Amino acid sequence: MSEQVFTFPTYDLAQSILGQHNRYLHMMLEVISVDVVARGDTVVIKGDEKQVEECGVHFLENGSVLLKEDDCRIRISALELPLATYTKFKKYRVTEQDVTACIEKEAADYEILLAHNPVYFDAYKKWGADLVLSGHLHGGIIRLPGIGGLITPQAIPFPKYSGEMTTEGEQTIIVSRGLGTHTINLRFLNEAEMIVIHLRGEKDS
Repeated sequence: MSEQVFTFPTYDLAQSILGQHNRYLHMMLEVISVDVVARGDTVVIKGDEKQVEECGVHFLENGSVLLKEDDCRIRISALELPLATYTKFKKYRVTEQDVTACIEKEAADYEILLAHNPVYFDAYKKWGADLVLSGHLHGGIIRLPGIGGLITPQAIPFPKYSGEMTTEGEQTIIVSRGLGTHTINLRFLNEAEMIVIHLRGEKDS
C-alpha cells in the first residue's frame, strides 16, 4: 500500500475567544494542514466554513468517505452527536442505535470513526468502529500519574478515556489531549500534543 497522509482534527480546533476568533482561525490555517474535519461539536468555526473549505478542507457531518487502495477499503466517518450529549453535570446515554441514526453502517475492510467525545466509546464499538479518533476532554485538564485525566468539560470526574490509546479486543480509541484549553486556561501534568498515527496492513508488517 502506498503511503498517504491525512490530518483529522478531533479536538476543538478553533473557538471564539474574547472576540479574537478570526485571528486564531488564520493562525490555524497557516500552521495546520487539514484534510477531513467533522462539523459541529468538533470544530467551532461559526460561519467560516467556506473560508476553511477554500484551503482544501473536506467537512464531514454525520457522513463518510471511502478510500480504496489496492484491495483494501477504508471508510472514514465523522459523527456529530446532539448538543444535549455535552450538557454539563450530566451523564448522557448514547447507544449503538443513536450512532446508526446519524451514520448508516456500510461495508468496509477497516472503519475509522471521527467522534469528538470519547465518553461514548462503548456505543462506537458496537456500531462497528475499528479505530476511533477523539478529543474534547483536553487530557482531563489535570492529569494524575497512574490515574489519567481528572475531569471532563461536562464536570464529570475521572473519565475512562482522556488522553491515551486504548485497545479493547480488536477495537482501538485514540484520544488527543489537543493543543489548547477548555473553560479555564489550565493544563497541569498535561502537555499539549498532536498525534501521528501510522496504519499498516498485514503485508506491510
